[in-house]
Amino acid sequence: MEKINWSNFDYNDFEHFCSILLTSEFGKKYVPFSAPGTDGGIDGQFEGTYDNYSGKWRFQFKFYQVARSTAINTLKNRLKTEITSILDEDFYVLVTNVEMLPQEQDELKTVAAAELSLINKSCKVFIWDGAKLNTLASQYPIIQFWLDFGFTSSDLREYKLEFEKNLIANKFAPDSFSNVFIGREDDLKSLEGFLHSDLPMALISGEAGIGKTRLAIHFFQKYVDHLDGWTALVLTAKSFEFDRIYKALFGGGNYIVLVDDAHNFEAKVIADLLSIAKQLPNVKLLLTSRTIEVHSALALIKETEKNSILLIEITTLSRSETDNFFRRYIKSGPFSQFINELIGISSGKPILMVAILQAISEGAPIEQIKRKDFFRSYVNNYFDAYCRKVQEITSVPILELRKLVKIIALIEPFDFNSKETIKLISEKSGINTENVRFALEQLKENSYVSGRYVQSIKPDYYSDILVADLEPGEAADMIFELIPFSTNIIVNLASAQHSLGEQSDVLTEVLKVFIDIIPMTSVPDAVRVIMTTILRISQIRPESAKYAIKVYTHSLKIPDHPSTMELEEDRKYNYVSGESIMGTAVNILKALYDLRENLDFVIRSAFQLYKITEDKRLVEIFSFNRKDIIDNFNMNRQNAFLENLSSRLHKLSDLELRFAVNVLRTFSVLDFHISQMSAANLAQLNITTYYLTEKNLGVVEFRSRMIKLLIQIFNDAPAPSILRTDVLKFLIDIPRSIFATKHNKVQYVNDDEINAILQLLLDKCGAFDLNEQKDILEKLHWFQRWGISHQLVPIIEQIKTALQPKNLVERLSYLFSNSERRIDEIKDIHDYVRQKSTGIIQQEKPDELSEALLEYLGQQQYPAHFFWDFVRTLEISFPEYCKVLYEKLYADHLERYGTLASRMLSALYFIHNDDKYYWEKIDQLRTLDKAHADNIILDGYASRIPGKTVIKQRDIDTIIEIFKKENPDNEHILSMAIQLLFSVKHVNALDYAKQFLDRATQHGNVAMFFIRLHDNNEVSIEQLSELVLKHTERFQLTYEIERALTKSLAYPADDDVMDYFFRRFDRYIKEIQRTKSYNAYQFLPRGDYSRLSEEAGPEKVMELFSKAIGWYINTVDHKLRYFAKDLLSYLQPVPVINDELYLFYSNLLNNEEDPDHLIAIYSSLSTFKEKNESMIRLVTENFANINDLQYSDEESYRNVQSEAYVALTSAGVKTGTPGEPFAEDLALKELLLSQLSNLGNHDPAKKFLNEVLKSVQSEIDRNSEMEDSAW
Repeated sequence: MEKINWSNFDYNDFEHFCSILLTSEFGKKYVPFSAPGTDGGIDGQFEGTYDNYSGKWRFQFKFYQVARSTAINTLKNRLKTEITSILDEDFYVLVTNVEMLPQEQDELKTVAAAELSLINKSCKVFIWDGAKLNTLASQYPIIQFWLDFGFTSSDLREYKLEFEKNLIANKFAPDSFSNVFIGREDDLKSLEGFLHSDLPMALISGEAGIGKTRLAIHFFQKYVDHLDGWTALVLTAKSFEFDRIYKALFGGGNYIVLVDDAHNFEAKVIADLLSIAKQLPNVKLLLTSRTIEVHSALALIKETEKNSILLIEITTLSRSETDNFFRRYIKSGPFSQFINELIGISSGKPILMVAILQAISEGAPIEQIKRKDFFRSYVNNYFDAYCRKVQEITSVPILELRKLVKIIALIEPFDFNSKETIKLISEKSGINTENVRFALEQLKENSYVSGRYVQSIKPDYYSDILVADLEPGEAADMIFELIPFSTNIIVNLASAQHSLGEQSDVLTEVLKVFIDIIPMTSVPDAVRVIMTTILRISQIRPESAKYAIKVYTHSLKIPDHPSTMELEEDRKYNYVSGESIMGTAVNILKALYDLRENLDFVIRSAFQLYKITEDKRLVEIFSFNRKDIIDNFNMNRQNAFLENLSSRLHKLSDLELRFAVNVLRTFSVLDFHISQMSAANLAQLNITTYYLTEKNLGVVEFRSRMIKLLIQIFNDAPAPSILRTDVLKFLIDIPRSIFATKHNKVQYVNDDEINAILQLLLDKCGAFDLNEQKDILEKLHWFQRWGISHQLVPIIEQIKTALQPKNLVERLSYLFSNSERRIDEIKDIHDYVRQKSTGIIQQEKPDELSEALLEYLGQQQYPAHFFWDFVRTLEISFPEYCKVLYEKLYADHLERYGTLASRMLSALYFIHNDDKYYWEKIDQLRTLDKAHADNIILDGYASRIPGKTVIKQRDIDTIIEIFKKENPDNEHILSMAIQLLFSVKHVNALDYAKQFLDRATQHGNVAMFFIRLHDNNEVSIEQLSELVLKHTERFQLTYEIERALTKSLAYPADDDVMDYFFRRFDRYIKEIQRTKSYNAYQFLPRGDYSRLSEEAGPEKVMELFSKAIGWYINTVDHKLRYFAKDLLSYLQPVPVINDELYLFYSNLLNNEEDPDHLIAIYSSLSTFKEKNESMIRLVTENFANINDLQYSDEESYRNVQSEAYVALTSAGVKTGTPGEPFAEDLALKELLLSQLSNLGNHDPAKKFLNEVLKSVQSEIDRNSEMEDSAW
């Protein structure tokens, strides 16, 4: 070795050299420091044994480029100072480039000993001069290599030196290695094992920016840096001299050499390095490469040698790891509310995660990261690698492939297997369909896209950058050229332009044309698609979203327009679809409501839409959401609504004011929940409760303004009116909501709000009607029970005093309400009310009491519950009062209070036996010949229990007389009254019951008929059976009819019952074809429970089931079997294949040769959701008849095999613990394995069962992983 030329060094070089040398000599326990100069700082430290000396070692570096004598004198002077800084070290090593004679070294040691004596320290001193360093360095070829070619300029460098800037870079810089390292634990363990294995090479592959280099560096930091004798190096040259590198790595320690981005190196370089690693057992190679270009890096390595390479392919971080990374840096502030969204945006890609955090730290909008040159360059390079790979195979020019990628990014998501789509892309790109198909496959295989049924480039930010390079005009043209993808194109184009801060006039015009289709189309789906598209871009194209709302609102005024007709359908069936056009409009307004500049538009649009539609969903727009949390509940949006409402208060209609009150009700809540699926864990639903507090002055001030405005609305509302009632109920409910917060983690306390409401009540005491008084008194009662502030008790007492009953009507109202009693303190509340009722009745004259009752009823929508206790008291004990009340009802209120009139007459007839009065009044009612009058007559009979009441012939004749009128308005009461015909054993009772069912128009009335019929002991099983089986086919098979059917099974033949079910099925299919709806007719009872199979007995049910199977196999068209299976499930004797069913099905399979019948048999087996050994054995032992088909009818063979597969794997609804396999899947796996162990190798069922097992295992694996890393 040549002598070290110190003239090429400066102090930094010398310090670096010393640190490397000492680490080589002393191992990884040597700790280098950086403390040049005379400050007494330490340059290195070691604790342990070296050259048979054990203890603490201290190292001091001294570098001089002066005359040797001058340097030695300087060393002597400096040494005196350095020695004084020694603490408890046992050894002191002075390391210098100055070469010294032995006597000169002794002189230095003498100086050191004197100084040590003065400070009373004991420490052995070593002098390592230039000659010593030269000797030590000669033992390490790698150090000699660096001395010859430079520490920072050689082909091989220390990794810390090569990546120095990355290691100290800002943690959010794109190429930083200083931020927290998350995940990859399994990969790190694999690399650790690789160090101690015989394998010469490891390869980390993955897409660009996925963290390959970061993984390698973290591995060096966590493992290699702590292993004695190991050094991590980086190959920096794209070519090198084999012998020189070989010599540098020969001996002197163990080396792991990183070749970063190996795909950028010539294949020969990688092959030569592998050759060195195979020849030198102290050398390991670690490569990183993009997955798509791994083949080029390993091109010259033999296939047999590739088997000795550890392959580690890394993908995106899992959702939970991504969540962990963001939460490490975002612990508070606005973005802490949007971790889920950040996880979704990043798709678990480290480069994007860091870029997002950088944007947040700089206070920049996140989408601006797409404008950064480094990120755009990265994305373009990422897809260029893909284009080069496709070009190698297809020879399609790179420029054409780049255009293809942009088209894909523009129209995604779509099904990459769709032939029609591939054809469209081919025509647009000019690339033939085979090459387009190959290009799409490469995107999937190399993880450029994700998705199960449709695929798209992930993350979305990548596609935005690709689309942004398209000319707006060119992209807009594609909207009309690729019509099936117009929605996707609009969304992708709008997103790309927004992310780059652009707003294309071309797209604006296209969107206007797109939206203008709404009023012109007659196709509901067209409106739905347009509105859904606008919803997706509403926050990035708010002006277009506003225009869409205006156009949609206008369309609601167009007769027979799809928007109008949808609303009419919703109202007709009282049903709102989750995908309704109106629902989409509401969601657009919700999105716009988040932006302050849109508030006035949203508020006015909501009022306008409510005026047209009265759709309650419009209130949801104004609910609290995360925007309020981010704004720290400054209530800006809510105040904007108040200001808008106040300015237009006297211009709004009653309907609009009621809408406004409902919105204010959403503002009044003091806690609310936000629910969202966790992006970190797909099996987790996060529900967070947020509380409003009086400590937030913005909240207090807003609520004060809101209450004042509500009081103003109440004062201005006419009395009586729905608006006035709504506002009063709202106001007196505000204290309740305040008291309810006692149970919250954060209690809201504000007596001023309660006082303002109580003051209103006190001021208006004389103006409240009966219902208002009742509501107020009940609320005041509970306010005190809930512990209202004692300062407010006096005003409550004043209100209660002012509202004390002043007349008979108010006394009755007070009695019927809950305000005068504490229910929990009264054992029999009904007895209490009846006693009070008796006292009132005895004090009042019949006329006055009747008038008061009618006045009370006139102010009620529905009488209070305890009103009927009062009526019962009249019925039992006060017949004369009943007569007076009836007469007043007959005079003016007969139609409105028919039930009460009927009760009065019934009491007089059935309780007090006043036949004369009763029949006189019945005849009076008959002469009216009105449906409501007939219902009063019937109602008295409907409430009688058959067999418990004496029914006379005249009663029966009266019922029959009304029945014969066939008035549909009497149908409901007749469904109950007609039961009495059976109780007197009327000769034509069954005929009248049949007639009733044949002409009944309401399903509810038929249900009521069978409720009473089932409990009527006077009806024979034969009669019940005939009524059910012959006269209910046209009705839904409700619980009530099913109950009667089950009871009647004791009488009819099986064929009659099955014929009944078959007729119902035929009707069901016809209704589906007629209405295009599966819900138009209830062929079987809803739900999984079968009362018939539970209660009819196993023998009877098995008979029915066998007949159903025969019908299913021989009669049902194969296209209708999906629907017919429901009957098999309903009649299923037991949920699993038992011995009886095993024999039954074995007999069917052994005697059947028709392929279509075999398909039906196996199809029927899928209704048994619980699998057991008998099920597996049944399919396996009868597999021969399936296998034989493959030689005679291949299509039937596939179809039968498919049904057999479904029979074994269908499991219905499965439940379990998130992240763990379903117990049903694990049990099925064991059953399959057990059966496979009993099969011979040549058994035709073995291959089939293995395929089933593979599918079940896939399901188990999928559920175990919970798709945590699937984006």
